[in-house]
Parts: sequence; C-alpha cells; structure tokens
Amino acid sequence: MRHAFRDLRRRNIAPWLTRYLNANGGTRIEIHPVDQQGVEARHRRPLRVRNKNIYRWGPIVQAWASQNFLELEHQWEWEISDLDSDHRSYAYVSHIGLLG
Repeated sequence: MRHAFRDLRRRNIAPWLTRYLNANGGTRIEIHPVDQQGVEARHRRPLRVRNKNIYRWGPIVQAWASQNFLELEHQWEWEISDLDSDHRSYAYVSHIGLLG
C-alpha cells in the first residue's frame, strides 16, 4: 500500500515540479561531491561544492517519477558533462541543493 501511495504521489507531483524547476529559465543547484571518508587519505581528491544552472528539468523529473534510475543516471551524466575534467567526480554525489 505504501509503495502505491509513493508511486501516485510521484506521478502527481512530477508536472508541478517540472514547471517549478523550469520557471524563470531553470534552477541553479549546488552539487556536493561524494563523501570520501572511506577513501585512504593518499587517494582522496580535493573536491569542492559546485554550482550549476539546469535549464531542462523535464527528462530528469520524468525519470525520477517513473523510477527509471538508468535514465536518471543518463540525464545526470549529460548535465554534469560540462564540469571540466572533474566531471566524473560528480557522477555520484552526496546531495544536491536547490538555490533560490
């Protein structure tokens, strides 16, 4: 029952969320890199929090709403591909924040 509720909620909120995130030309996000605490100190890379504007939220929200994690990963890869040579460091992140 709980899964059915979450599926319905995702499906119902997706159109609103897409409109909200696309309003005013997109939404700026703050990307926090993956937590490297489990990585030996000598192998850690100096990563910083990055900011990026995303202008095309429809495919991302649709992948999330349908729980298509392969497509969500593909859309994320496309969005971070312009983060210079460190873009692979942001393929798996600890979290993102929406900036007003």
